[in-house]
Amino acid sequence: MPSTGFSDALYTSLRLSLTARFCYIKIAICTVLLAVVSRIPNYADLTERFEPAISKARSLKIEHPFSPIPPDLKDMSLYAGTASHIDKLDYRLTLPILGHLTHTGRWTVIVWCHISSVGVFYLLARLASRAIGDSVGAGLFVLGLAPTYFGTWFFNDVKFGDGVAFFFLLLSIATAYPLVSFFSFIVSQNLYNLPEALITIFNASWALSAVALVSLVLQRKWLTSSVFIGAFTIAVLPAFLVVDFARSARYTFVVLLISVLFLWGDKETSRKILCSILLGNILLNSHHSAAQFGHLLKSILRQNLN
Repeated sequence: MPSTGFSDALYTSLRLSLTARFCYIKIAICTVLLAVVSRIPNYADLTERFEPAISKARSLKIEHPFSPIPPDLKDMSLYAGTASHIDKLDYRLTLPILGHLTHTGRWTVIVWCHISSVGVFYLLARLASRAIGDSVGAGLFVLGLAPTYFGTWFFNDVKFGDGVAFFFLLLSIATAYPLVSFFSFIVSQNLYNLPEALITIFNASWALSAVALVSLVLQRKWLTSSVFIGAFTIAVLPAFLVVDFARSARYTFVVLLISVLFLWGDKETSRKILCSILLGNILLNSHHSAAQFGHLLKSILRQNLN
C-alpha cells in the first residue's frame, strides 16, 4: 500500500482536479497522457510497421467500402501470414466507412484508435463513478489501466482498430437508449476479431477481480461467485482458440468494470486499493517505458544522421 502521506496528497490533488465540471474529460485526458508516456509510440518508424498486403487491402476497402477485396490479396500461397485477416476485412465495414468519410486513408486505424482512446477512458470513468459513487476512485481506476497492455494498445495498434471496437462496446453499455445500444453493440462486433500472457494484459488491475471474488466468497454468495467465474471463463476462453491471444483477452476489460462495483461503500479503502494498483502498474511498466524511449531516441538520431 502507498504511504498515508502520499495517498492523502494524491487524493487531495485528485479532488481539486476532478470537480463536477468536466471531471470525466479530465480523467480521460490524464489517462491518455499517462498511457502515451508509459509506452511511447514509435511514431518515427510507424510506416515500417505497415504490412504491404494489409495496407493495400485496407486502402482499397476504404476507397470502396462495399466492394469486395481482390481475390489475389486473399491468396494464402502469396500472403500466408496475412491472407486470413484480409479475407475477414470484407465483413468489417466500420473502419472502412470511417476512413472513407474522413479521408484518413491508410492512417485510418492509427487516427481512429487515438481518437477512440479519449472516448473509451471517458466512458470507463463515467461507468466506474456510477458503480462506486466516487469520481476520485473512478479516476484512480481508469488511470490504473493507462500503463497496462490494454491502455497503451490504442497508441500502438496500426493494424486492427481494436480501440474503436472498445469504444462502441462501452457505448452500448453506457447509453440509456436501446436503439443506440443495439447499434453500438453491432458495430463493436463488426470490428471484433477473436484474437504475452494473460496476467500482463492488465497487470495489477487484475487484483480488482480477485477482490470482487474474495468479497463474494466471504459473504458466502456461492451462486453469484459461480456466475462471476463462469462469465469470466466464457469471456476469456475464445482467446485460447486464436493466434492473437492477447488481443482477444483484452476484451475482458468489461470484467474489471464489473469488479469495481464491489468497491462501493468504503471510499477510503477503495481509493487506497485503486491507488496501489495505479502505482503497481506504473512500476511494472517502467522497463517498457525506458526501452521504448531508447528505441525512439535511436530512430530519431538515425534519421538525422541519414
